[in-house]
Amino acid sequence: MQLISALTLAMAGLASIVSANTCEEISNKDGSLYIIKADGVTDIPGTCGGLRDNLHGRACSIFPGQHKCGEVNGQLVMQFQTTYFCTHKNVQGAWWEATRNRFGDIQCKLSCQNREWVDECKK
Repeated sequence: MQLISALTLAMAGLASIVSANTCEEISNKDGSLYIIKADGVTDIPGTCGGLRDNLHGRACSIFPGQHKCGEVNGQLVMQFQTTYFCTHKNVQGAWWEATRNRFGDIQCKLSCQNREWVDECKK
């Protein structure tokens, strides 16, 4: 019985780590703006560099001057503008390659706020 309780607590802790991370895509006329937020990242500069390198390796060209990544209130925050060729799967894969999901995974979601012209937002 104690093993089940300990396992339940461990799973609840893991779920809270996973749910704390966000990845938002905001479509615009030039492509997509991605905003990634993650808690508990121990090496934010190294993770930022790994994410940037892995995005380039996945054909996600980041627009010059449109990239920010660092620590905000103890959280990793990365924002970058890229073309429509960079998909949610590319971004999620770059995160996995940079972190091996040590800090939880990310699931990118399309933001439909003020985006009536985006087909996915019409559903």
